[in-house]
Amino acid sequence: MAEEIRERQESRCNCGALRKAARRMSRIYDEALAPVGLGASQHAILAELARWADRPPTLLELADALVLDRTTIGRNLRPLERDGFLTVLTSDRDRRSKLVSLTTAGKRKLAQASVLWQQAQDSFEQAFGSTQARLLRSQLLAIANGDLSAATQKNNQAGRRPGGRHE
Repeated sequence: MAEEIRERQESRCNCGALRKAARRMSRIYDEALAPVGLGASQHAILAELARWADRPPTLLELADALVLDRTTIGRNLRPLERDGFLTVLTSDRDRRSKLVSLTTAGKRKLAQASVLWQQAQDSFEQAFGSTQARLLRSQLLAIANGDLSAATQKNNQAGRRPGGRHE
């Protein structure tokens, strides 16, 4: 007998709703990226490193950019380093600092993955709406950056009052 799937009920817990949505989104991107052997978290790391083309970030800068703690970033970098997609080297200027660089193989892997990532991105935006997706990203990044007032301003600019009701 097939299991009945319970509909997720609305909850007052913002954190719980956000975590459920994040797991669902991660699953969508993980499945899209699977053919090139990357997960959404690994793609995010490679993409973030590509944004640092002018200089390699320190381990702490990369962790901060990805909103991860030092232990988690280290654990997530190891398989990418093992597979030759990035290097972690000691800084010449400060021997206590580790610099993280995207390798040529990492740039190639990111280019392969980006095609699949874009397909997942387009699919989500088609279903959710590109304007809504852009607003959602903006609000989520404001939260990730610790700026809840910016998230509120973005919500108000979209014609909504606090509490999510339309004006």
